[in-house]
Amino acid sequence: MRDVVVLSALVSMFAFAAGNEVVAPQAVTNTQSTVVGVTEAITIPQMLSYQGKLTDTLGVPVPNGNYSVVFKLYTVPSGGSPFWNETQNVNAREGLFAVLLGAVTPIGSVPDAGAAYLGMTVAGGAELVPRLRIASAAYAYLTERAADADRLQGKDTTSFVRTGQTNSVTGAMLVDGTVLTADVGDTAVTMAKIARAGASTGQVVKWTGSAWAPGQDNTGGGSGVTNVYQDTGIVCVPNPITASGNVKLDLSYGDGRYVNEAQANSVTGAMIVDGQVSSADVRDTTITTAELKDDAVTSAKILDAGVTSADLRDTTVTSAKLAHGSVTAIKLDQMGASAGQVLKWTGTWWQPANDSTGAGDNAWVRGTPDSVLYTVRKLGIARGGSDNMLHGTQRTTHVNLGVACTTGTSGQNFDYITVAGGYHNKATQTGSTIGGGWENVVSNQYSVVCGGANNTVSGDAATVGGGSQNTASGGGSVVVGGSGCRATNTRAVAGGMDCVASGEYAAVALGRADTAAGQSSFAANYNSNADHFYSAAFNGQTTTADNQTRVGALSKASGTFTIDHPLDPSGTILNHYFIEGPEMLNIYRGSVVLNAAGRAEVRLPDYFDALNQNPQVVLTGIGSSDVYLVEEVSGNRFAVGGRPGTKVNWIATGERKDISAEATRRMMPVEQPKTGGLAGRMLDDEFLSGCMDQLVREGKAQGIDFRTAAGRQRYEDMKRMQAEHEK
Repeated sequence: MRDVVVLSALVSMFAFAAGNEVVAPQAVTNTQSTVVGVTEAITIPQMLSYQGKLTDTLGVPVPNGNYSVVFKLYTVPSGGSPFWNETQNVNAREGLFAVLLGAVTPIGSVPDAGAAYLGMTVAGGAELVPRLRIASAAYAYLTERAADADRLQGKDTTSFVRTGQTNSVTGAMLVDGTVLTADVGDTAVTMAKIARAGASTGQVVKWTGSAWAPGQDNTGGGSGVTNVYQDTGIVCVPNPITASGNVKLDLSYGDGRYVNEAQANSVTGAMIVDGQVSSADVRDTTITTAELKDDAVTSAKILDAGVTSADLRDTTVTSAKLAHGSVTAIKLDQMGASAGQVLKWTGTWWQPANDSTGAGDNAWVRGTPDSVLYTVRKLGIARGGSDNMLHGTQRTTHVNLGVACTTGTSGQNFDYITVAGGYHNKATQTGSTIGGGWENVVSNQYSVVCGGANNTVSGDAATVGGGSQNTASGGGSVVVGGSGCRATNTRAVAGGMDCVASGEYAAVALGRADTAAGQSSFAANYNSNADHFYSAAFNGQTTTADNQTRVGALSKASGTFTIDHPLDPSGTILNHYFIEGPEMLNIYRGSVVLNAAGRAEVRLPDYFDALNQNPQVVLTGIGSSDVYLVEEVSGNRFAVGGRPGTKVNWIATGERKDISAEATRRMMPVEQPKTGGLAGRMLDDEFLSGCMDQLVREGKAQGIDFRTAAGRQRYEDMKRMQAEHEK
């Protein structure tokens, strides 16, 4: 009952905790328990009186009423599991309440005073923190002692040692280091009580000077030897010795096992401990060559810097006697060398010489006074260990820094050839260069492949800028890049993919599968073909004549023909403007004379009906207005009637109905809404931005202006760029 008494005496306490939105703990009012006299017959209740106050989070007491509270006792201030708990309905008045813990579930025993902690949860909320530590009260502690007066520390007499009780004190009851000599009886320590202490077989306990420890039985021993038998070189008196006698060596025995002080040739190398003979132990001139075994004197046996030239017989020190790396620079005699000279083989021996005479092809030297490395003989620069090949005796001008690359041509002497890198590239002619890449070939002089793969330049002074599988075979031809392009004529230019510039001075401006085959021709976009002299093809079109520009649909802000004025070709230009209309009309015209019957038939081209629709005919009589259309156009013909003998001029028109025209009408109707990228754009502004400068310069811009500020800004930007370019 001791634990219950202690707890019941500790009910006066304060507790603080945080609760949910309904309740929160506050200070618990102290209460005093009245101590009354008790006897052993009194049963101490297993309960604990507890008072507290419930408030909300602002410290305001909760409303009067009953609250469900769970009380728990722990052995730790936080965490862990409770060893006791119960639930009570407490009645709060102005927040105050009082309960007897254990009234529902008896508390039973609790830990020692100070090791119990009370936790609470109110109305199903979280446990309030911190837990309240339960401490003992003095009167309750004494009361418990009274209840256990027949015990010591809660233990009966069987837990203690009585005077004279044998075999009762164990080693665990003794304090280490407190048993003294006087506490140990004579002869009490037997052999079994002595620890081994790491002793080996045959060792004894010896005093080390400071402590007893195991040791060998070889110092200060008694008469352990009882018999000694005489052997070769040993004299025993008596022989054998049984209990006592003398033992000595017979140094005059002479069987080679012992050495007398003056005995010559008796100390062998095996009898000397390695490393024990010093210079002071050897008399000068004592050890001759005959005394030294071959290969017996190692480098470690020779005093550093102790061997001079006079100590070495000529030809005595061979290469086999010198360890690798043992001859350092300081060991070499100057031999009359001047600054900067090196040791060179004369054909008979080594001697100092200048580092620029007789060097091999792979000898590199440093220039003076700069730090440029160069080869003494004619040898170009090549990356080592990379299977590169430099051909020709003029390799001095080659540079080959690739891998498995070749400069020059076998059996030929070409120079100024460079392969800057890459793999399996070949530059074979004078002045040829490959910047890098893979399997590129330059086979003509002054030609270049900048990079890429599988490009070929065979034209003189030709260039491939990059890409793959491009060919520049014309003199001065260029393939800018791309793939599968060919510039096959003089100064042709190609680019893009699968394009060909085969005409002289022809060009393909990127695109794909374009061909510029005519001289000075030009092609662009996709699958365009400029096959004629001075022709240009766009939009996948093919030229049909020299000096022609071939496009698909031509759309323009204005159109003219511009020629030399026929009356003043040297001083005047004649411009005529296109006739425009909402229809794509073809015009046919001619004249006819009416016969005696006042009739004439006009035959139109055979393709008229196939090309045109909605035909119309206009007639004009010469000298008479009595002319008319007898039959309308049909079957590529029409008939005219009127006064016999009248000459009639006629004009026939037809609206194109071919596929190209129909496609254009559908794409570009007469009135076309501005959608997509056209929305908000002013086509007039775009046209003016390219010609307004001339109008202003010539004073002809009156009444002409841009429709929008954006159009004006575009024009101003173009002027600024032109001015910057002119600077």
